[in-house]
Amino acid sequence: MATPQADIEDPDDTCSDPFEDGCTASLNDGEGWDGACGNCADRKDNEAETQQAQRDADSGQEDDQR
Repeated sequence: MATPQADIEDPDDTCSDPFEDGCTASLNDGEGWDGACGNCADRKDNEAETQQAQRDADSGQEDDQR
C-alpha cells in the first residue's frame, strides 16, 4: 500500500542540520532561523558571539555589553 503524501515529512520542515550532528528537529515551533531549528540556531548564534568576543579580546577591545 502506498503511503499517503500527508504522511511523508517535508524536508523543508526539518532542521538543515548545520553542525552535521544528525538533527532532524521540526521548524514548526518558529524558534529557528536560516533553516536551522531553534536549538541549532541558538548554537550558531552562541558560536558567533564567542568568535566575536575572541576577536575583540585579540584586538584589545572590551565589549561594553558584558
